[in-house]
Amino acid sequence: MKKEKKKELTKAEMRVAVAKDALKQIELEKFIPTCGNYIDDNFENFLGSRDKDEQVQKALKQFQRKNSCSMCARGAILLSTIRKFNDVKNKQFEKNWESKSRSLFGNEQLRKMERVFEDWISGFSDFETDKREYEFVKTYPDVPIDLKLF
Repeated sequence: MKKEKKKELTKAEMRVAVAKDALKQIELEKFIPTCGNYIDDNFENFLGSRDKDEQVQKALKQFQRKNSCSMCARGAILLSTIRKFNDVKNKQFEKNWESKSRSLFGNEQLRKMERVFEDWISGFSDFETDKREYEFVKTYPDVPIDLKLF
């Protein structure tokens, strides 16, 4: 009997999986949305005490058994990307921590998420675009955060 090949997800499907995971972790109070805090120092210190060749996903699972972690939107996307599609070793995390999430979402999308989450009206792209995004969020505050981010 042949094993069925696991269907490879498209980038769009991977982005949805990451976003759903981030929202689920927030719901479970494992990720604590916090402005101005990329990823909690407690997790970074925990990771720093681990073997450099260990997969970050394994360390994150162990950390989350007993702890929650404060982070901004970009931090949540990063950690959920690792949770869903782990291919990052501890030593890579320290040097190029955002490469996988950046390859899925792109720099501009990550910046937009950060701007909305942090409630910035300018910063990474032209002022008019920032202003429109800011006005949308202020005009429609009841739109679920996942729709605001994507």
